[in-house]
Amino acid sequence: MREGKKNNAADNDNARNDDGSRRWEDKQCCGFVETMERRRELRFAGNKPRPWLERKFMVGIVFAIVGYTWYVYIGRLCVPMIKRRNDALGDRAMGIAFLTVYCFLGLMFLWSYTKLILTPPGFARDYADLLEKQTLPTTSSQAHGGIGGERYELIPPSAAPSTSRHATAERYITIQPGINNTNIPHPPATTPSIDADPKLSPLPPRPAHLPMHQVHTQNAKPTDRVDVLARLPPTRPILLPEHRVCKIEHHVKPMRTHHCRICGTCVLMMDHHCPWIGQCVGAFNYKFFGIFLFWSSLYALWVLSTLVGSIARNSNNSGFSVDPQHVVVIALSGILSLFCVMMLIAHIYMTLQNTTSIESLGMRDMREDEKEILAELAPMCSSRNVFTRRRQIMREWDKEWGKPRTEMNIWWLGSKKANWEHRMGKSKLGWILPIGASLGDGLTFPVNPRFDKDGRYRRRSEWPAELQ
Repeated sequence: MREGKKNNAADNDNARNDDGSRRWEDKQCCGFVETMERRRELRFAGNKPRPWLERKFMVGIVFAIVGYTWYVYIGRLCVPMIKRRNDALGDRAMGIAFLTVYCFLGLMFLWSYTKLILTPPGFARDYADLLEKQTLPTTSSQAHGGIGGERYELIPPSAAPSTSRHATAERYITIQPGINNTNIPHPPATTPSIDADPKLSPLPPRPAHLPMHQVHTQNAKPTDRVDVLARLPPTRPILLPEHRVCKIEHHVKPMRTHHCRICGTCVLMMDHHCPWIGQCVGAFNYKFFGIFLFWSSLYALWVLSTLVGSIARNSNNSGFSVDPQHVVVIALSGILSLFCVMMLIAHIYMTLQNTTSIESLGMRDMREDEKEILAELAPMCSSRNVFTRRRQIMREWDKEWGKPRTEMNIWWLGSKKANWEHRMGKSKLGWILPIGASLGDGLTFPVNPRFDKDGRYRRRSEWPAELQ
């Protein structure tokens, strides 16, 4: 009897534990689902901009930092030199020279910064009469805010409309979530349905990510592996309207346009959203962003170098003490100079390539895929000449397809000079002064003729004769 009671008590305890664990799991599951739903709602609530104060707050911080720097540099470094005070870090001539150069660089900084924050990047909504409206489907995937659907490359040829090469947004403008299927070939037009034939078993789930070479080799024979492991550029026709539909504003985006969820609208030739200027960098203010980086780098480097040099020059003097406010400005100018110089170098490079920060990410992904392929074709442990072998493979790829950074860039205009003038203008004075305006209308851009009219890249043998 006692053993039976013990067993019953143990069973009751186990049942209570099971019920408690199930309730805990239900709560956890419900909380997870609710959290994901809130995140989806916030993700696709990008049609409303963030509050004005939130977007412009950092602009006030920048002006406050610059104002404080003016006070410390002029009032606590230059003025004591000019007045020949005992605590001065230099003579009068040095103070006048420092003050003159600082005022010039400071005014150029303020001029370029003011021009930048007052020049909008360009918004697609301002050209609403030119944009084609699209009605998107309210499928379950879109209702949850996901990026549901299939890529253009996965759509069966039979689904394509017979009257036009352009597909409707209801049919094509969706992307499979979490799947890198840029280069997957078309499935057969007559794919059997599981519902039609109950003998067919469902397909296994697709992995979340496949490197470029795995996508093309999963159905290949072992003997074909060397031929398949090669450079395979994306085949997505990025210039077709159905690949440029904004799901939030429901219109066909112009070339190189992206939706900014902070600004709550589509930005022309969007580069990135910069909190330090309170808006995006885009088609109409990209030039002024580069000019601002140039002058801010000079301004910060001048403040940093002169303050550090003056303190180092007087550090061995008896009775010398460092002004704490000099140290604060040195720290601020050091951070600013490092940030601005790195940004300036990056944007000079992207201007010479005629790419934006967003577009450069796609090119980086393709280079990463090529590195994976090279690692399989020429492993590090295979031979001593592994790097020579990899360079040889790259030369073979370049001979077949072209160079990735230039000829395989859809916005490459033929030379770095042409790219620079397209973004910065032809006036050399306008390269360093915040004057004039950006070239172009921000809606259309010249396309590399190595791509077809839909935006697909072609082999070198398919290029125009004058480019081969």
